[in-house]
Amino acid sequence: MIGAAALLVYASAALALNNDVAKLPVLGYNTWNAYHCDISQELVLQQAQYMKTLGLLDAGYTQFNLDDCWGVTSRSSSGEIQYNMNNYTATLNSIGFKAGIYSDSGWQTCAGYMGSFDHEDQDAATFQSWGFDYLKAAANMIHLLLMWCMLNRAAANMLTWCKLNSTAASMVHARFIWG
Repeated sequence: MIGAAALLVYASAALALNNDVAKLPVLGYNTWNAYHCDISQELVLQQAQYMKTLGLLDAGYTQFNLDDCWGVTSRSSSGEIQYNMNNYTATLNSIGFKAGIYSDSGWQTCAGYMGSFDHEDQDAATFQSWGFDYLKAAANMIHLLLMWCMLNRAAANMLTWCKLNSTAASMVHARFIWG
């Protein structure tokens, strides 16, 4: 009985930063369900413009999130993740949207693009320097046999991603694990 009560108390607690980021649920659009990997800068910016024209921006759908397949499949010689869309965030911001991006804590994203494993701090800083204010961070591409060993590392990675919220350009962070 005491264990059940403790579980109930623990389950009802929520950890949150008091920094005025995402005080309300984030409403917006994610490219994955409509386009999967068939995306281009022209296509996603056209979709954002349609959303504005249809009144979704005025209705509170302020976030436009670029999901998997936005990058390239290798890092630069300095280890930086690479991006295949120019001025994407600035253009989205000029339309009125905030810009979000997807990454994975594993070696690769689901679609085989570069993940953030061993580059968490570097990627977090890079995403912010590109102007993103929302990060959808998965832990999908960590092999099941290594999953248990990786849980401690994933907890440490979570702290790294949470550092995003301690900077002047705070970022919303959505964390998930497939399956």
